[in-house]
Amino acid sequence: MTREEILARYSGEDKALASRVFDWALEAIRQNDYRLSDFLDPRELDLAAGLLKQFPGLRWHAFGGYPGAERKRVAITPDYFSAAELDWKLGAAGIEGDFREEPPTHRDYLGALLNLGLKREKLGDLLVSPEGCQVVATADLVQFICQQLERVGRWRVTVRILELERLTPPQQTVKQIRTTVASLRLDAVASSGFGLSRTKLVRLIRSGAVKVNWQPTQDQDKIVSQGDVISLRGKGRLTVAEVGGLTKKNRQILVLERYL
Repeated sequence: MTREEILARYSGEDKALASRVFDWALEAIRQNDYRLSDFLDPRELDLAAGLLKQFPGLRWHAFGGYPGAERKRVAITPDYFSAAELDWKLGAAGIEGDFREEPPTHRDYLGALLNLGLKREKLGDLLVSPEGCQVVATADLVQFICQQLERVGRWRVTVRILELERLTPPQQTVKQIRTTVASLRLDAVASSGFGLSRTKLVRLIRSGAVKVNWQPTQDQDKIVSQGDVISLRGKGRLTVAEVGGLTKKNRQILVLERYL
């Protein structure tokens, strides 16, 4: 199939990403060498994996700096390459400060980094703890972050280079929620999972604070399915772990897993 025929399957932001993945694959073929992508979230990784199947003779590997990373770079390689030969060109920075009263949030750290002029696709996971934040980034940006980042919101910070081996992802607690909802609409499921009123959830969805499978949405009527991931700014995320049958009152039975 031609480039145009393949890209015609996509639209909007997905089409722009598919075009970049296509170009990365062509570079790997032409140079007979591997090509590294920007950082991709899980939804984007799925899109890239599906498109790369169109290229016989290529393989792809993904790594985000530590086992279990959410955001990862993809290495597109000739099929004779092994992952052990790859230089992922990743680095990390540790951000620390006096956060005794109220530590910064993930949003605070990300905002401070983007305010330096950095692009989100050049940044991997932000591992936030009460003591600070560990940032995974492309290797060429780590020194810049260390030199330029002086404040995160109202907090003064110090930043140092951190070896990837010293990354310490916070332990995640998963709360399983067994519930019933009137329908599988986004506002109903998110309201039940996050413990907020449906009215408040509708306002948050319309404000752009909610994502489904890492894709922003303002559609409160969107139908979610088993396996979907719903994230709410400032509240974390939850997974629709199981969609069961209906109760006698015709309500949908769900098992949700909320990451705290």
